[in-house]
Amino acid sequence: MVDKMPQQTALKFVEAAFRYLGAAAERVKPEEVGAALKEALGDKGEIYMESLLDKWMNEGIEKGLQQGMQQGLQQGLQQGRHVGEASLTIRLLTRRFGELDAATEERIRQLPLEEVERLGEDLLDFPDKSALNDWLDRSAR
Repeated sequence: MVDKMPQQTALKFVEAAFRYLGAAAERVKPEEVGAALKEALGDKGEIYMESLLDKWMNEGIEKGLQQGMQQGLQQGLQQGRHVGEASLTIRLLTRRFGELDAATEERIRQLPLEEVERLGEDLLDFPDKSALNDWLDRSAR
């Protein structure tokens, strides 16, 4: 049946058959699938199978690369946002209370993004540098 079709049409036919079989995989035995494919594909079956497998592998690789790039971009943006928020908060605290020691700056950089954002708002209410240290001590718990 498939050997009378143009190769692209045959590939689409075989791909559709595989998708259908994949959906019915729980109800169909592997031996039945093999026999049906052998009957439907005839002598050119191996050629179609290799072409289809190559196509699916390339699609899988492309999809994996896209997902990896998207995840990397999201992580990079999140890290950049965290670094920016921490830097701004440190600059605001330095302007308000004078130079911060390296340990305090590091404690701020180690806070999760949400905590850095909260510190950026709460620092407006700190009367002195000791209030900052108290806030950092409380957030560490």
